[in-house]
Amino acid sequence: CLPVIGFAQTETTEEKSEPTEKKSEKSWQWELTPNLWLMGMSGDISIKDRTVPLELSLEDILSNLKMAFMLHAEAKHGKWGIMADIMSAKLGSEATHNGFFQDRTVDVEIKQFIGELGGTYTFLQKDGFSMDALAGVRYFDLNIDVTTNNIDFEDQDLNFVDPFIGIRLANYWNKFGLGGRFDIGGFGIGSDFSYKYNVMAAYEFSKLFQLELGYQGYKPDYNDDKIGYNVASAGFIIGGSFRF
Repeated sequence: CLPVIGFAQTETTEEKSEPTEKKSEKSWQWELTPNLWLMGMSGDISIKDRTVPLELSLEDILSNLKMAFMLHAEAKHGKWGIMADIMSAKLGSEATHNGFFQDRTVDVEIKQFIGELGGTYTFLQKDGFSMDALAGVRYFDLNIDVTTNNIDFEDQDLNFVDPFIGIRLANYWNKFGLGGRFDIGGFGIGSDFSYKYNVMAAYEFSKLFQLELGYQGYKPDYNDDKIGYNVASAGFIIGGSFRF
């Protein structure tokens, strides 16, 4: 999502007077952005000695989606800010295989949660352009549950915490905005390596609301003795930002 600071660019010349700017720097600015990430997934998952290629298109995910919730929140005070991001989704699929003596029903359920908490610092801001430094932690949780005829066949849970550092850019022209973010993380503390990026465009309908559209990707590379997860998620993201 685009940083809070860019929205001051749509104010009138009178509103940009020195007293108003000083007041804005002393007060908190808040942003709440429900969004929808239309992603596909590609990579491989290793469980014990078995490696399973994973290729899920957006159509595959939507047809098997049981639940999804995504939210970005941000607060800024002067040059400093805090941000949080939550993505939770549950996929389920069922297939019946004809056997010689009886049919076999296989149910696969995948639950994924990604939570992010970080801080921001604006080290450059001029004429509608801003540049932020980012740092924080990202929590990843994945549960894969496979049952056959209602009997557990495989139940694997993967979770780790990645530190990350990154940068975010934004530029505004009147009511239009364009921005992007890139970070790297893991460093062997949680995953071996991870990255996240997005490119966003925005249009401000009012001082309280703007529409955002862009493209986002995220990929962790995690391996231990029981499970390996090397899957990239990428796709279009759309959201509406409420600011107060």
